Amino acid sequence: MPIDNRENENEVLFVGTNGDIGEYFSAGSLQGLTVDHALELAFSCYNQGRLLEAEQLCRLVLREVPCRVDAMQLLGVLLERRGQCNEAIQFLREAIRQAPGHAHLHNSLGMALHKLQKPEEALMEFRRALRIRPDFAKAHNNLGVTLMKLDRIDEAITACREAIRLQ
Repeated sequence: MPIDNRENENEVLFVGTNGDIGEYFSAGSLQGLTVDHALELAFSCYNQGRLLEAEQLCRLVLREVPCRVDAMQLLGVLLERRGQCNEAIQFLREAIRQAPGHAHLHNSLGMALHKLQKPEEALMEFRRALRIRPDFAKAHNNLGVTLMKLDRIDEAITACREAIRLQ
């Protein structure tokens, strides 16, 4: 991980996908990057565990294209992983409003709700994900974990067995 010696916390240090240090660019501008390329870099940073960089890139993308659903979802997932679940839920609900037929959005929202100790709401989102995509193993697993939390053991076992079967 590179040393972060930025004087301005609004600067984003971009580290290229091959690990080399790229360029600094000011928050509020993609400085020549296309929105698609910036989002591709955000996913790359996420996959490499560089969550803050991924978050900053998503925020830049959303400044340029506020209705970009894939950026909202990634930002929601990043925020949920960092424990900022209320903000994550806002982005994920907006993404669902714009693209209600995407199972991954409902699953991601369910995860954030589960983390906020809202298991009944989480169950609804996992079930919505499964109505859209019945073969979604992660949603079955998340449903099972949430049902366990609610002491609904038989239902939890069924959901977890289905998750295992689908993997």
